[in-house]
Amino acid sequence: KSSLGNTLLGKKQFKAQKSPKSVTKQCEGGDRIFLNKKLIVVDAPGFLDTDIQEETIKKEISKSYQVAAPGPHVFLLVLNLDRFTEQEKKAIKWLNHIFGPEAVDYCIVIFTGLDTLVEEERTIEQFIGDDPELDSCIKTCGNRYMAINNKATGNDQDVQVKTLLDKISAMVLKNGGQCYTNDGFQEVATEVEKEIQKTNGGFQPIKPDGTINLLPQTEKIVDGFLRRSIGRRDMF
Repeated sequence: KSSLGNTLLGKKQFKAQKSPKSVTKQCEGGDRIFLNKKLIVVDAPGFLDTDIQEETIKKEISKSYQVAAPGPHVFLLVLNLDRFTEQEKKAIKWLNHIFGPEAVDYCIVIFTGLDTLVEEERTIEQFIGDDPELDSCIKTCGNRYMAINNKATGNDQDVQVKTLLDKISAMVLKNGGQCYTNDGFQEVATEVEKEIQKTNGGFQPIKPDGTINLLPQTEKIVDGFLRRSIGRRDMF
């Protein structure tokens, strides 16, 4: 997942390594100008990661809300081509719980490890067809998916990024040309703007090192939104 973020940004912004457990423990962000578009990429921890405490997860969810406010243009559900874990099977349910039932309309499934499929002389369609649960997940996301090789460099990397941006643009257009939003995102956006004005532009939602400068107001808003939406007991 972090490797995909680095591919999109064209640089090593996020820590990435092969591991059976989630490497990302806190929400981080980075940006880039690509083809005259400003890309803001948020690398979030696996919110279904059982190794992360509930209070920490809630804080990281709040960070993801703040850095993406008033709302993201896309949610990228990142899966590895060598496995489809039990936690990953719950990802769509989690997306609905945390961001709302319409968030799936802004979701694209990204498979990493395309080089593995190439070596096996298999297509991504064959891989998806071998797993009914994975196929169901793809259909829930409107059959929007793409396989990416994070080892690609130079022009090959740029072609992949452009292809993904084209998919995102088509999806956003289908959704009325607007980013995804909800009451939580809108309230957070208002608070961030207030903080920027109060500090005469000094407040930076994303620090230079990529970490998120979380406002206490954001945590309160997101906690309230989650309570209203799904209730504390069903959150995790």
